Amino acid sequence: MALMISALSALATLYLAQQLSILRRTYLREAKASQMERTLRAVQLPAEISATIDKLLYRAARGDGDELIVNAKEAIEITAALEFLETLATGVLSGVYDEDIAYSRLGDRVVYFYEVAKRFIYESQSRSRASLYVQLTQLARTWQSRERHSSYRF
Repeated sequence: MALMISALSALATLYLAQQLSILRRTYLREAKASQMERTLRAVQLPAEISATIDKLLYRAARGDGDELIVNAKEAIEITAALEFLETLATGVLSGVYDEDIAYSRLGDRVVYFYEVAKRFIYESQSRSRASLYVQLTQLARTWQSRERHSSYRF
């Protein structure tokens, strides 16, 4: 009788372990799906942010990007874009967003925008006591070191 109770106890323990394993796998799948959904929503840049990034990149390619940085209205738009990207970078670096998905969707734009706006970032940092755009800087440098950016220098 004691042997039968021990066998049933072992069987129950194995069954519970199997059920917990199934629950864990389900939880991990749902967590990954949720992370992907959050990431896809986050990398959809608002129209005004996208327009600012495009404008700065276009002007930098033309050679007159520094003019935008001096203009007060343009500086406000660049600051808004940098703040949005700083929030995105914080989410990516903390694991809230999936880095590979974010990189595949925005990698080039973030790296190029960071390179063009670097002077503006340094000037903003020198005027403020707070640490500005630290996460964005770290993310841009990380993404810049990925293979497809290894030969890129602005």
